[in-house]
Amino acid sequence: MKLICITPQKDNEPIIYLKPDTALLRNNDAFYLPEFSQQIKASPALVIKIKKIGKNIAERFANRYYDEISVGFNFVALDVLQQNRSEHKPWDNAVGFDFSAPIGTCIEKKEAVSLQYQINNTPWQEISINNINIDEYISKISHLFTLKIGDYIFVTLTDNNKLLTIGQSLSASINNKENLHFAIK
Repeated sequence: MKLICITPQKDNEPIIYLKPDTALLRNNDAFYLPEFSQQIKASPALVIKIKKIGKNIAERFANRYYDEISVGFNFVALDVLQQNRSEHKPWDNAVGFDFSAPIGTCIEKKEAVSLQYQINNTPWQEISINNINIDEYISKISHLFTLKIGDYIFVTLTDNNKLLTIGQSLSASINNKENLHFAIK
């Protein structure tokens, strides 16, 4: 299984990178801030679960490759990322660290209309999935990586990132029904 992250960019090609499967944080387990970074940023994400193998998928056929989605977050060690960029080093340790990809329970895509994200029970972001071109992203990714059954695509949804601190709680809902909730420790 792969975790493929895609971050849309205004007027540019999206940023696409991989996280290892150890980045998954499931079952509403707490996230413990790692000692190697002082700036862990969180971004809400739409998560797409791939259901069949595909490579070089045309956008018009991409809807055949998934039928489940979820909510999640994409965590990045911002200070480590900035240092790696300035030193022209790989990003792996800044984006792919353990438990940097919290994920909720997958549901059928046809049931989902809107996604809501909260921090400390305060609204943070709300997204209509109708405004996200999932098929375009699957097509783009499939031209770089072969998609396999069980792969997850994390689509980062906002530029409104939040720095995490001990004591916070993050939650995410689908159609106003909570699907993910966990503490920052």
